[in-house]
Amino acid sequence: MSPDKSPDKKSVPVLLVTGMSGAGKTSALKALEDMGYEAVDNLPLSLLMNLLQPGFPRPIAIGVDIRTRDFGVDALVQQLDSLIKDAALETRMVFIDCDDEELERRYE
Repeated sequence: MSPDKSPDKKSVPVLLVTGMSGAGKTSALKALEDMGYEAVDNLPLSLLMNLLQPGFPRPIAIGVDIRTRDFGVDALVQQLDSLIKDAALETRMVFIDCDDEELERRYE
């Protein structure tokens, strides 16, 4: 939680899930969904703020990767910065990684 967010207010958890192709992002999103998160995969970055309108009722996990329509590093950083500054949200980015040997095994 950033210093400008009040610890008294209940903020909605927002997880941006990204990582290597084949590392398990989709599996992570499914597990988060089982834990009560709303899970959205490959949401275009231009729709991100529309999805997180004030009063969004529950935690949300959003899968973002290079294949996401309108993906760009600058756009992602800008969106992440906006989310972090929003006191109603507790935003975190999760990077899913995997050993090269495991990736090779998965793609055989």
